[in-house]
Amino acid sequence: EKHFDVSGVCRVDYHFGLGQPYLSRKHFYENQRLKSEQLFFVEDERTMKARKVGYWREYYEGGNTKTEKQYDANGIRTGFCKRYADDGSLEWVKDYTKDYIERLAEFNAQRGKLDISLEEAAALLGFGPGQIPTEAGEVDRVYRKRCMPLHPDKCPDPDANERFIEVSRAREVLLKHLSGSK
Repeated sequence: EKHFDVSGVCRVDYHFGLGQPYLSRKHFYENQRLKSEQLFFVEDERTMKARKVGYWREYYEGGNTKTEKQYDANGIRTGFCKRYADDGSLEWVKDYTKDYIERLAEFNAQRGKLDISLEEAAALLGFGPGQIPTEAGEVDRVYRKRCMPLHPDKCPDPDANERFIEVSRAREVLLKHLSGSK
């Protein structure tokens, strides 16, 4: 799909094919030189929900690269981001690799905290010490009562989201145990 200004010059060019997960968008200056190019990963073709991916570049009117950014498959800035002067000399560089590795480690550490034992899961849902539920219906009933006040949409407490996730994880552990014991 191309968009033209009143003088007939193509200013924006979109490339997307049904069944292909990527959308490319290019902007042009009046002299038809590339102004910027972006790549998106399309998550839903119907709503066109998308996230940034790959290299994003902006250009000076003369054609030299102005900025360059790199995004991973999750839309997170990674690698080197650079800014250039009009003459092509490098003005600024930031390495996002270290930040990316730290964010990934933090995420994995949070995920590791969710590994809990059967007894811990039962205690989180409010069952007494040494009391393990015997039916999935009982787990679901207690879970609904326990998580309702913790739901992030209903509780203004900033820690409620983490407690809600812990209770949900406890339910998963107990249900997995019950389905495996039959």
